[in-house]
Order: sequence, then C-alpha cells, then structure tokens
Amino acid sequence: MKKIFVLAATVSMIALSANAQYYHEPQYQTVQYKPAYQAQSQQQQYTPHAVCQSCYLQPYIGIDYSYNIFKFGKDEDGDPMDSYIQNKLHAGSVSLGMKVHDNFGVEAYYKKSAKAKKNNSTVFVVPVTTELELQSCGVDAVFYSPRFKYNDKISLIGTIGAAWYQIKATLKALGTSDSGKDDHFGGRIGIGLQNDINDHFAFRVMGRYNYTGIEDAEHMFELSAGLRYYF
Repeated sequence: MKKIFVLAATVSMIALSANAQYYHEPQYQTVQYKPAYQAQSQQQQYTPHAVCQSCYLQPYIGIDYSYNIFKFGKDEDGDPMDSYIQNKLHAGSVSLGMKVHDNFGVEAYYKKSAKAKKNNSTVFVVPVTTELELQSCGVDAVFYSPRFKYNDKISLIGTIGAAWYQIKATLKALGTSDSGKDDHFGGRIGIGLQNDINDHFAFRVMGRYNYTGIEDAEHMFELSAGLRYYF
C-alpha cells in the first residue's frame, strides 16, 4: 500500500512539474489582446463622422442692387394706389453670411431704397408729388445645388427667410407735405444663380417674392444682382 502512495505521489509531482513547465512556455505568454483593442479604439477616435466630414465655416460679405416692384391695392375711393404712388423702387443692400457646407449657408441683410417720386395732377384737383421709401432687414437660409456639369463654377441657389419691412410715403402739395410710416414682419423666398469667379469672389443674381404684411402693400417682387467676397 505504501508503494502505491509513493507511486501516486511521484506521478502527481511529475504532473505538477509538467503543468508548471507548460504554463511557463513563452508561446502562451505571447497571446495578447491589448494591441488589437488599442487599434480599434484609435480607429473609433479618429474616424470623422459621416455627417460632419464636409462641414466647415466660411464667412463672406456681399453687396447687391435690387429692383423692387410693389403690388398695391386700391384706396378708399377705389382708385389704384399705383396711379399716384410710384410702386417701383431702386435699392441697395449689404449682407453678412456664413457658408457651413457645400450645399447650405445662412445670410443676414439690410436693404434701403432711394426715394421713388411720382408727379400727378389728374387724380387730384391740385398738382401732387408723392414719394415712397423702403427699408428692410432679415435672415435667409441659403441652399446651393451641386455645380453644373458643363460649368463647375455655376450653381443654382434657393433662399427662404424672415424679414422686417418698413415703407414711408410722403405727399407734397401746395408747399405743404404729409408723411406716414408702416412696418410689419413678413417672409420671403427666392431662386437664382451664383457664378464663383475664383476662390474669393462670386457673382449672384436672384429673383424673390416678398410678403411684407403691410396693408395694401403685402406683395413685393424683387430682382437683384451683386457680388460676394468669401474669406
């Protein structure tokens, strides 16, 4: 019986020695997972997001000339108001914008018109001169289409925005004058073309419809042309 115990102990010692030798084999120690995890972590950290990889910030300034046409209503006597008030105005505007994507940007503007005069002696008993002025400011969202295939400098533009409008009318007769103002918040929508001359300058033409919200002068149509300078 003692021989059996001695033999069993010897076999156990040999097995433990073999196991210890196995666990100290270099081959087992070379199995490491840390480098693979680190590589995966770095890839997740530095891969740009698919939505934002083409986003950027590019400020610009602009200047435009615009030709504005009001669609007036009728006065209390039923006479068309554009028969004695000039409904076509020449205006200039300045704008500040930010392009944040090849297809999207935002733009703020301020516009002021010259005085539009009209002399009339047929509607009134005495000769009358009327003057009309417009000023407006607002913010537009600007959408740029992909460049045209036949010309990679030209793109289609669409705008939609909110604005504040003010018109001032003045009536002069027999050496006296009287004036009044009206203002309201409204909206506008437009479509046009932009030609990128180079990396900094672009030429733009636009057509817009404006809803001014001002009584008897709610609707205004606008044609504009101008330059943009991109920083």
